[in-house]
Amino acid sequence: MKYFAHAIISLMSLKAICAEPVNHWTLDQSTFSSFATNYSVQVQNTSFVPGMYSDSIQFNGGNSILVVQNDNINFGVQPSTISLWIRPKQQESSRIIFNKKGADIPEVNSGYQLRTTNRAESWSISTSFTNSGNSVGCSNCGSSYSYNSWYNIVLKYTGDSFEVYVNGLLDSSIPSAGVNLSNNDSELHIGGTIIQNGPTEVIVNSFNGDIDDIRTYNTSLSAQEIHDQYQEGRNVITPSRLGAYTKQAPDGSLYTKDVVYQAPSDGFIVFFTSGNYCNDNDYIFYVRRPSEAEETTIGRMREYNTSTIPVGKGDYWRALHHVKKSGCILNINFRPLGGS
Repeated sequence: MKYFAHAIISLMSLKAICAEPVNHWTLDQSTFSSFATNYSVQVQNTSFVPGMYSDSIQFNGGNSILVVQNDNINFGVQPSTISLWIRPKQQESSRIIFNKKGADIPEVNSGYQLRTTNRAESWSISTSFTNSGNSVGCSNCGSSYSYNSWYNIVLKYTGDSFEVYVNGLLDSSIPSAGVNLSNNDSELHIGGTIIQNGPTEVIVNSFNGDIDDIRTYNTSLSAQEIHDQYQEGRNVITPSRLGAYTKQAPDGSLYTKDVVYQAPSDGFIVFFTSGNYCNDNDYIFYVRRPSEAEETTIGRMREYNTSTIPVGKGDYWRALHHVKKSGCILNINFRPLGGS
């Protein structure tokens, strides 16, 4: 009973963290093909590694990049927010996290850019915002941070300023000074950028490290919401992935996918959906105790919803995903008992 009570309280806290994201790119191996298809993503020289929530994308610091054609991000046009997790590795030069500074009219290179400025022993955030001949930003903004650790980076536009938060705390604030970014149809480059070198396109400033869980909002999150989102990430323990399989449903109209996980401690699982076309999708959840031969059906979720399920240390669980339309992503997070 205590598991269920804790799960309900924690779910209420989770739901209150912030507004619903316009985009939520989990960058998990099991959902990446749907993300790439729906947002017309080009992938070059990246790999999957363990991340903050499940998997993350690793960039090699040389020629890695994700190019997103249909990003649906209007950052800087209205109050808006971008949040993601990064784990930089040592690299003694500036590296791109996000870049959307293409050939916009009338100003070439209009848009925004978020990058790390790397040094021998630490790194810091740098930003650039340009439109209609005006440009603001900062180099070596705020504090310096260490390599090989996860950091939550939030870029926020309030209408009056651009603000950067690192691990839930304000790192720097730059007055917008009239630089309200216009919509442009440039590609969004993640983990690097592409330049034209004569007749050849070349990837430059490739990020050296891992990027995970990108969320964008069409509102300016409050400082408390940003801090709560950071705390949410801190309290996630990535469960052990034991295996996966894919099979065709008997009627041929559905396919099912599931991944088997094991709980590292007492706690609860939070399932929620994001993306497009979740209306027709159906999820059934199963748990098996280590001492039991058979698994138990413990929940069902349809369409856009959230489900919280208590589990004990060592329990196995899986979610059976009936998919009628691609684009709907099932997100699976684990919370340890007592986590805030």
